[in-house]
Amino acid sequence: MATKESLGLLGIESVHWYVHDLERSRRFYTQGMDFKEIGGSDPELTARGRQQSLVFQAGDIALIVSQPRGQGGATIMEDIQKVSDGKGGSLSWFSITTPFGDSTFRFAQRDGYRPLYPGMIFHEKPSGGQNRFGFNVVDHVTSNFRTLMPAILWMEQVMGLERFWKIEFHTDDAADKLEKGSGLRSTVMWDPESGVKFANNEPARPNFKASQINIFVEDNRGEGIQHLALGVENIIPAVEGMKKTGSIHFMDTPDTYYDQLPKRLEVFGIKRIDEKQEDLRRLRILIDGNKEHSYLLQIFMKDAATLYGERDAGPFFYEVIQRKGDKGFGAGNFRSLFESIERDQKAAGRV
Repeated sequence: MATKESLGLLGIESVHWYVHDLERSRRFYTQGMDFKEIGGSDPELTARGRQQSLVFQAGDIALIVSQPRGQGGATIMEDIQKVSDGKGGSLSWFSITTPFGDSTFRFAQRDGYRPLYPGMIFHEKPSGGQNRFGFNVVDHVTSNFRTLMPAILWMEQVMGLERFWKIEFHTDDAADKLEKGSGLRSTVMWDPESGVKFANNEPARPNFKASQINIFVEDNRGEGIQHLALGVENIIPAVEGMKKTGSIHFMDTPDTYYDQLPKRLEVFGIKRIDEKQEDLRRLRILIDGNKEHSYLLQIFMKDAATLYGERDAGPFFYEVIQRKGDKGFGAGNFRSLFESIERDQKAAGRV
């Protein structure tokens, strides 16, 4: 089999979201997640592009959030574009369509050019938070598809990514699972040089339509990005702090998960952890790993539709993750996350 040639990716520079309510997003990021608002689109770009954008940053994570202003503003795929700042700095980029619904990928080469995009102006005095929760990097991007293989082949053949990890499960292992339960198949793709990772899910049969992966696609009006995993330095004070803001709400985990935690640590081979198990229970933080004293800690926010009680806000959500030696994706927690999302979907009447 021929060796795939790397594209020379360096990492995920920024993520660009489109929202219905820019002010609500500003409060979410600056007050809830303590991101700093470092800039936004200048008046000329806002008028020309018919959208207003703000840029939020914490650690190496940069998020561009835009709200349409007026009619139009469609993105056209173009050849390589290049701009300079008149001070020796330049930015070159091009964009491609993807199988990730209406998401596009932009590839950028930055040579001393500070703004994330042409037409961005930095605030003289950045507002918002100071990243007191310790966000550092985009750990991975997770997307949902109705059928997975076309996307996997695209990532292999177009992006030069390699298969990193996979899992398959169903929430009902009993003999009557044809009557109830649902499941998923997941494959993680990555670029070994940069470490950029994309986790990708599809519904599993039986009960394909009842799978929360399929329901996401329906709510999202198409396949696309389900969640973004953001790394933190220390998850316990981070989750405690975000909960205290009153703006951030996390998915719940049943007490039985924590009742069984001591056994899980032995079965998985983790054996010992630095954190107190009662803190994990209190904050509903999940743990996974497969080697002694090597593990990850993770928790998932409620999706935007649930958070705001507004279906049109969409089914996207954030994961908060701290890695302590483990490079996996919480295989032991997939069922807990899957069932938690389904509970929220049923409570919201989306199933």
